[in-house]
Amino acid sequence: MVLVHGIGVSERSFRPLAAELATDRRVSAPDLPGFGRSPRPRTVPSVEELAGLVLGVLDRRGITSAVLVGHTMGPRSSSR
Repeated sequence: MVLVHGIGVSERSFRPLAAELATDRRVSAPDLPGFGRSPRPRTVPSVEELAGLVLGVLDRRGITSAVLVGHTMGPRSSSR
């Protein structure tokens, strides 16, 4: 199970849930760029880029099959 946090938080927001879920399954909760322990990116990544980064984490951790659980505060807005 992979827990993906939303804007303004980090993997820390999932720690209680991750601990509960980890009693009978493998749980991963990566920090997205610029949150938690992850360095701030030079530019704001698109949703597609974030998805690619999460897939990269799964690949590096050897996770080939997973249920992804996401949390967000709503759609991203773009500036004009």
